[in-house]
Amino acid sequence: MGFLHYVFVALKQASKKVSGGGLSVLFVVLAYLSYAFPMIYAYFESVNFIYVNAWDEETYLSY
Repeated sequence: MGFLHYVFVALKQASKKVSGGGLSVLFVVLAYLSYAFPMIYAYFESVNFIYVNAWDEETYLSY
């Protein structure tokens, strides 16, 4: 079975052990980190920091 199957099984087991509020907080934190991590990575990796996401004018008007 694939990697995602193991992730879903682990999440299902964790949801049985953690209260609903704790699980909600965990998902909010993970969602924020998935947004913030690429921005922080780009900041430390680039000499001139420019973080462009898919909704910036330079991106969607250049096609």
